[in-house]
Amino acid sequence: GLAATVMFKIPMVREIFIGWGYCDASRAVASKVLECGRSVLVCTGGEEESMYTRRGRDVVVLQKRKGFIRLALSYGADIVPVFGVGNSDTYKTYSFMGKQRMWLQKNVDIALPIFHGRFFTPLPYKIPVQTLIGE
Repeated sequence: GLAATVMFKIPMVREIFIGWGYCDASRAVASKVLECGRSVLVCTGGEEESMYTRRGRDVVVLQKRKGFIRLALSYGADIVPVFGVGNSDTYKTYSFMGKQRMWLQKNVDIALPIFHGRFFTPLPYKIPVQTLIGE
């Protein structure tokens, strides 16, 4: 899978993502992975989608995120859409200073979602998520 470049600049977080088999989501790295004939998992929403997440409302942000499709097509890679219905219910999110945080995300590319899971930790709530897999 691919993960945001920033994840590989944070000590300890980088090691976790590498251990899980993720690599940098930059176009150059994704191209190298596809050149080797490997499959790539892309979670498309990114920072912007994290800012819109609210319990009870599934949000998908794709309008400005089409480069991965062009890249896959250029290598003849299959594109299989997958979506988790109810995924936004796995965490409690807060809109505190939402306009200011959205401004930061849009203008400085810094997302500051405020959220928590079970016991006020990053552990997600045990909520059923229906996974839809396209062809």
